[in-house]
Amino acid sequence: MKLNFFSNPKITEALKLTVIIFLFASMLWLFVQFTEIKMGSLEMNGVSSLESFPADKKWVFSGNANRASAYESLSPYIIPTSITFRNNSVTSAVLKQKSTLVTIYKDIVQYISEVLGPQYTAETVDYASYQELIKNGNYTILSYDSDISAYMLRLYCDRNANGFYNGQPCNIRKLLLTEDANARLVAYAVSSENSIVRFAPISDTNAGAYPINSAIISAYTNSKFLSDSFMSFESEFFSSQSNFASDITFLPDMQFYEAGISNPLSFITELAAQESLIKNDKILSILKCFKINTGLVRHYTDDNVLYFVESNALLEMSSDGYITYTGENGGIHLSKLLGEETEEFSVSDKITAAAALIGEFGNDIIGGNGEIILSSISYDTQREAMKFEFTYTFDTVPFYGLDKIEIEIGDSSVLKAHIPTYSIFRNSVRKIMLIPPEVAYSATPVSWEDFVCDYKTGYIVDKNGLTANVGWIAVV
Repeated sequence: MKLNFFSNPKITEALKLTVIIFLFASMLWLFVQFTEIKMGSLEMNGVSSLESFPADKKWVFSGNANRASAYESLSPYIIPTSITFRNNSVTSAVLKQKSTLVTIYKDIVQYISEVLGPQYTAETVDYASYQELIKNGNYTILSYDSDISAYMLRLYCDRNANGFYNGQPCNIRKLLLTEDANARLVAYAVSSENSIVRFAPISDTNAGAYPINSAIISAYTNSKFLSDSFMSFESEFFSSQSNFASDITFLPDMQFYEAGISNPLSFITELAAQESLIKNDKILSILKCFKINTGLVRHYTDDNVLYFVESNALLEMSSDGYITYTGENGGIHLSKLLGEETEEFSVSDKITAAAALIGEFGNDIIGGNGEIILSSISYDTQREAMKFEFTYTFDTVPFYGLDKIEIEIGDSSVLKAHIPTYSIFRNSVRKIMLIPPEVAYSATPVSWEDFVCDYKTGYIVDKNGLTANVGWIAVV
């Protein structure tokens, strides 16, 4: 019996169509696989909306893109909230004053940049090996307020960076610098998720020595910069806690002033006549920060909120103490903040621009006697914009009850800015003793199922939001 399927034109056409559909689907599948592999090699995740900035082609610097801001040299925005040295089983920590931290941090920055550079490679290690090092090694620990991308930290430490370490991207909440068996400089990065990444030199010839303990500690010995402290594993109380990280540093007998908090924009309620808005010195200074032309701007008032409209940009000032800028269709061109024209803006430019925008404001609007630190940098892949988050601090101790400053920067302009304005000042004439960490831990409602990865000092704002005192805060 003969099968004459191909003699039937309808069946033949149907088979051709089926083959075409199959080939098209196969090609589509191969394209998707290739794209995922290619994007993965660039550390780009198309489905993720917000992540630490990836190590893709945007990191390539071109032209004169490596520019540092005068504001940053005078007042750096990425600094650790604490620095701890451990040498020969003795633990010392840097006092909380910002000037002291910055002074010692400048002596360490070059080593941070080195371990995050192209001569080093990164690999994940288990927590047990890290814990063994904590208890038996000599090292320096730098603790940051929150996770910072390793790439961003490298770039901030060295604006002339010509490359980055080999290995997977990682976030750094703590960075431990130490030496290996061959006295080579190595580092361990700890994230908020308590994952551990080890940075080691690719070859012995490119490995630097670890001079931090011998050089830096000896330089500051017998000075008021360092104070006796202890690690959590050294404490009889904390070493018995199974859910408690062993790399936490405590400074006993710390004293702090009570901090006062005021609202720099409360004066807005007193502005009754709209004609007086542009003549007010504080408002003029804020408009100047956002590069708004006072001769072209339109303004109106609604329920103690001032609105300023220029072209496609909208600026709001609330008597509650909030400044909100939206420039989706225009925004502040980065050249106005950087003071130099360029065809394209690198990540380095955007860091400088974010710091420059904050630096435009006077202490009467942002900070008072307090300081601002850059606590988070992320990348929104859907909007293709970088997001910067700044935290209010007093002597580098963060305020955990105050809103944070947020700035969003696109390809060439500032798209959004949300700035809560706080003026921080010393509210008391006498220092207040910080309660022992054991008491704070006992009083902190931490579930036994939670792993306490850090225990930080932080200003705790009272219910009225007018004052704040320092206390130990558990980070889980």
